[in-house]
Amino acid sequence: MVKSFKNSKFVLMTLSDIRNTDKIILQTEDTHTQFTDGQKCYLCEVVDSFVYNITKNKDDLIIEICNLNNEKRKLERKITRLEKALKEREGK
Repeated sequence: MVKSFKNSKFVLMTLSDIRNTDKIILQTEDTHTQFTDGQKCYLCEVVDSFVYNITKNKDDLIIEICNLNNEKRKLERKITRLEKALKEREGK
């Protein structure tokens, strides 16, 4: 299993732990072993929900800002082109 999120950690959990956790589980893998009480053991990559949501929201906002900046540049170039064409028309 490869770590897929910067702030996550690997934890051994039972199936009931997985069902009852308040953390976000990114991936699980059966270890083919059992805990001493006989329950199956799963290796889970988990992250706290608030950390996951903050990071995802931050990443989404960064992408949105980059897209808006690109759109702004395109519009500025278009305005400059149209102003230049207008000046050329007025000058004739």
